[in-house]
Amino acid sequence: MVTSMTATPRTEYLQIGRIGRSRGLHGDLWVTPDTEWPERFSLLERVWLGTPRGWTEFEIEAVDYIGDRPVIKLVGIDSPEQARELTNARVGIPPEQRLDLPADRYYIFDLIGAVVIRESDGQELGVIDDIRAYPANDVYIITTKAGNEVLFPAVRTFVKEIDVARRRIVVDPAGLFDEPDSVEGKRDDV
Repeated sequence: MVTSMTATPRTEYLQIGRIGRSRGLHGDLWVTPDTEWPERFSLLERVWLGTPRGWTEFEIEAVDYIGDRPVIKLVGIDSPEQARELTNARVGIPPEQRLDLPADRYYIFDLIGAVVIRESDGQELGVIDDIRAYPANDVYIITTKAGNEVLFPAVRTFVKEIDVARRRIVVDPAGLFDEPDSVEGKRDDV
């Protein structure tokens, strides 16, 4: 491990990418961005890399782009051998460095754990456990009170209100989410 790195006990970094393989002879690193704005790497002076051993702070020496993919040079990482030690590390920033989003755009971590409420009667339907990105639209992975997993399309037709401050999302499930309140007395053989 490179001795010029400074370890930090902080654990709540926002992941904005993952280190790929090394590039060239001077310790440059490919980054696979986890952000819709890969150009944000040019705005950073330092990043934190997360490995199983914890998070380590690095100063950024230079950022270049090949296609839409960033290549970063970190101070103290000067050889392909040093760079290879960082392969697959998570690239993070402190939450206070996150970019402001346009209206009606949200960070995934702001929605995870939000309570999902049915618009028509205010009934709690479940909690968002994950969000998956698909080409057509994102999909909320909602765990119901009964422990079932529901895939719910994150589109304006069904999502009526998102309140990040109150950690709640109001939806019109339109038959996509109907769970019977009780299965007692129901028969499959009728």
